Amino acid sequence: MSLDFFLFQLALVFLPGIVWANIDIAYAHKGPRTQFDLLLKAFLFGVFTYSVVFLVYEAAGWKFGILEMHSGREIDISLWDEVVVAVLLAIIFSVLWLYVSNRKVITRFLK
Repeated sequence: MSLDFFLFQLALVFLPGIVWANIDIAYAHKGPRTQFDLLLKAFLFGVFTYSVVFLVYEAAGWKFGILEMHSGREIDISLWDEVVVAVLLAIIFSVLWLYVSNRKVITRFLK
């Protein structure tokens, strides 16, 4: 696997997560902001967003091209629709996350 291809795959995972994590850190995160927080949240939020996109694509019967990427194949431009959907979902999820976080919904549910 070439380094360029690996960095491209890494950017695909982190892009929706970075959008979501920046919104979370700007409006919901309390306390000091560290690079580790941003990196961890970007990865977790990105994986969650792509998991939801995968489930939506599977339910609709559409091909999820990110799973088919491998080192022997050139970067396919048809993946951009999945990335755009993931970024849009990340924005929607970040708004929902802000509501849940600021209203302490999880804490009330656990009590």
